[in-house]
Amino acid sequence: MKKIFHILLLVISVNCFSQAINVNTNAYTVPQLINTILINSPCVSATNVTSSTGSNFGSSNGIGFFTNSNSNFPMKSGVILSTGDVASAVGPN
Repeated sequence: MKKIFHILLLVISVNCFSQAINVNTNAYTVPQLINTILINSPCVSATNVTSSTGSNFGSSNGIGFFTNSNSNFPMKSGVILSTGDVASAVGPN
């Protein structure tokens, strides 16, 4: 009985955290991400946008665009900001 409980617990926990997304760092520039994805309004647009990420310093990129690849994930798409490589944000973590 105890063994079945542990297997069931493992299956349930793996299923709960499998919210994969697709990450793309080349789909939009940073100003496009801000104006098209974050603001998304014909009435206002951001100008004079500056940014720096790890790719500016020979490291991994921390800014990107994500799309939902799992119907259980609550957001359809958006901007992803990371202190590390955004490509590592792809599920199941």
